[in-house]
Amino acid sequence: MNRLVLWVGILGCVGAVGCGDDGPPPDGDAGMSDGATADARSGEDAPGVDTGRPDAPITGRCGNEVVEGDEECDDGNEDDLDACDSECRFTCGDGEVNSAEACDTAIAAGEPGACPTTCDDEDPCTSDIASGRDCLATCTAVPITDFVDGDLCCPEGASSADDADCMAMCDNGVLEAGELCDTAIADGEPGACPTTCEDDGDACTVEALSMPDTCRAECTDTLIDTTDDGTDGCCPEGATTATDSNCSAECGNGVRDTGERCDTAIPAGEPDACPVLADCDDGDPCTRDRLANAGNCRARCRTTAVTAPTDDDMCCPAGANETNDNDCAPVCGNNVRETGEACDDGNLDPGDGCDGSCMIEMSTTPTAFRITRLVLRDPHVFIDAFGCRDATDTVLGQPGANAQFQSGIDDYSLNVVSVFRPLAPAMSSTPVSLYTNGMCMADAPTDDCSPGGTEVMGTANNSSSGICYAADPMTLTGAYTAPNTPTADPGGMGCFVSSTETVSISLSGATITLEDAQVAGEYAGTRIVDGVIVGFLTFAEARAAIVPVPILGDRSLYSLLRSSDTTNGGCGSPPSDADDRDGDGMEDGWWMYLDFEADEVDWTEP
Repeated sequence: MNRLVLWVGILGCVGAVGCGDDGPPPDGDAGMSDGATADARSGEDAPGVDTGRPDAPITGRCGNEVVEGDEECDDGNEDDLDACDSECRFTCGDGEVNSAEACDTAIAAGEPGACPTTCDDEDPCTSDIASGRDCLATCTAVPITDFVDGDLCCPEGASSADDADCMAMCDNGVLEAGELCDTAIADGEPGACPTTCEDDGDACTVEALSMPDTCRAECTDTLIDTTDDGTDGCCPEGATTATDSNCSAECGNGVRDTGERCDTAIPAGEPDACPVLADCDDGDPCTRDRLANAGNCRARCRTTAVTAPTDDDMCCPAGANETNDNDCAPVCGNNVRETGEACDDGNLDPGDGCDGSCMIEMSTTPTAFRITRLVLRDPHVFIDAFGCRDATDTVLGQPGANAQFQSGIDDYSLNVVSVFRPLAPAMSSTPVSLYTNGMCMADAPTDDCSPGGTEVMGTANNSSSGICYAADPMTLTGAYTAPNTPTADPGGMGCFVSSTETVSISLSGATITLEDAQVAGEYAGTRIVDGVIVGFLTFAEARAAIVPVPILGDRSLYSLLRSSDTTNGGCGSPPSDADDRDGDGMEDGWWMYLDFEADEVDWTEP
């Protein structure tokens, strides 16, 4: 990803500053007294910025849509069922689940309405996703559909032939290890179970169906080896006319008489000589060769085809494969993923995601995700409005920068789209393109997007376990909410982190550059969750970027970020402890962290 441009208006109309008020509000009438109150209103952690307000509490006027004094919130109504009640207190934590909440933190675990403490449903076949915090916390279980060995999940439609986590199951239409056939395979197809056994026409064999209606069913024939009164028509091995009337009286006279297949007195190799066991070997490991009626004039070689998969017999019968018979070699196109294959879709056709060598195709078939939530986590942005005020979440009782992000997303003026080519979390890496200003519009059930702005090409490095990205704690400010840590959850689809690139971002028309930028997130079905965008902003870039701020006029981006550099006048300086700067080992600046979530969209390319 060479350059990424996010077209975002970070600062809009912000209370008295942005809406044309004549001057500073009087004490007790300016809304937020510090960053803690501002962040509490938005649901984010407090930055803890001292704005110099008087220490004495001031009683607010609840219902005027301005957070004042000791008010926690003020939504301008007296509805006790929304997030802010008629006494201007947050309803989260009151023990009741109202219409604005998914749960309530005061309800004991295990009781109806309690907020989840974990999203693990102990089902290995779901990817369990936690979203929201406090009284908005919810859990979503996304079914796992990919066949991945070792994840303890046997997804719907999988068998032991294509996922090692599945057990062999009779009647699923697949010939698996331990089965001789499968009852769901149609008659006449390889691997079908016999339902009847034909008479082979030999009076000295008894045909029978063994274990009918199971996946071990097979036809067997048993040689008759005892004499009888002549009713079975068989002259068994070693019998004579004296012991069994079915035997020929002329056997052994050197002539093949009527009723005889051979004559024991005719020398080996001559016509009509009786066969011995060595004569019956046809050299084919997929046939069973034996000698029937040995020692009398009805002797003959019996050959039957091997149909059941059996290890170490040198035969791979029809319908068998490497997973249930070690005599079989992997065969691409048999709809069974075998050793050396990354996929097997039952054909050798190109362009369907699995090529003719059973490798996942690095095709241009795209899966696209549009960012639907973008939140600045660290550092925060500030404006000098009657004191240095945190404008990240709210400022002077009005929406701040993060609300501007969300507004742009909601009205489709901000369309950041990542396109995976293909979406293949099981692969170690896949190409990914980022479109900085995609062309998107709302649609049901899925939004529509197409290319727009700058295309940034890079690589998504995937992992099925562990952490894909974690912020360096030395680059974080403890007073702010820590950014996401994308992690591959057990049983989930995994996570990714992009290659490191230089990224350009436009804030209110001022373009800045982030060095060593990366994008990371967790795959969750049709979503990317717990995403994070990170990059390093140098002092030089921050000073060069001029951002228009309503009423206050043009300001350098540097002046909106806290720094103790009094020479260049960063917001929050002095004092020296009001400093969010980091270093990358070479120069000073800020590591920027933004959390995001993204939803899959329909993608159309020219």
